Amino acid sequence: MIEFSERIPRTAQFNQLHAAEAYLGMGELEQALDSARAAIPATRTLTSARTVELARQFAGQLDPYGDSVMVREFRDHLNRELVA
Repeated sequence: MIEFSERIPRTAQFNQLHAAEAYLGMGELEQALDSARAAIPATRTLTSARTVELARQFAGQLDPYGDSVMVREFRDHLNRELVA
């Protein structure tokens, strides 16, 4: 997976976020957040507005779990990383 991430980082980032959405759809919140968190470094370094939008869309899908500490921590982390 690392080699793929290095050769095609945008595709790897998309795949990680789509996996996060799938995990969320199955009710696997922790796995979804782990997958999305793994996509953040690529989101930050890529110059594509689409990659940022995908990450923000995923964060919006977390609204039903908004009271969860894990979700608040993920959103805080995402915002810090994308602003920095």
